[in-house]
Amino acid sequence: MSAEMNLNRIIYATDFSDCCRPALEYATAFAVAENAQLLIVHVDDETPGLVVGDVGYGYLPEIDRIAQEQLQQLDEVRPSHPQVAYEHHFLRGEPAEEIIAFAKKVQADLIVIGTHGASGLGRALLGSVAEEIVRKADCPVLTVRAASPRPVKPPVCQNERSQQGILHES
Repeated sequence: MSAEMNLNRIIYATDFSDCCRPALEYATAFAVAENAQLLIVHVDDETPGLVVGDVGYGYLPEIDRIAQEQLQQLDEVRPSHPQVAYEHHFLRGEPAEEIIAFAKKVQADLIVIGTHGASGLGRALLGSVAEEIVRKADCPVLTVRAASPRPVKPPVCQNERSQQGILHES
């Protein structure tokens, strides 16, 4: 019995940390194998630039600078394979909620996200964006641990859109 994947839109969510890099390789491999579009997503969870104080409202220009830096970082995140069609999406809000809502909106077929590998008390205190996405997303979610000891091998696909089904690394 073989299950055929039909991936058209793959979300790769990043917070720009080192733990996300292996996840990008997996997302790229799936995108190549399935001829899917890769949606590279970052969620800015910083406080809004408008704050309320004792004397009224104030604007924090620092927030704009941080957002611009994040936009620049996002623009630098690209799949390693030139065949992959991709887009960048910069969202604001709580990361898990925004990624789940975006996945619904674009009818994503897969979400790929890196994990820090925190467990026990560390995860209980800090929470886990990846864990919440796994629990609440409507589509499958692939989590990739930061310390992935093996090189990424792309999935082998047997469908009309993917004749080779193999990513050749150079």
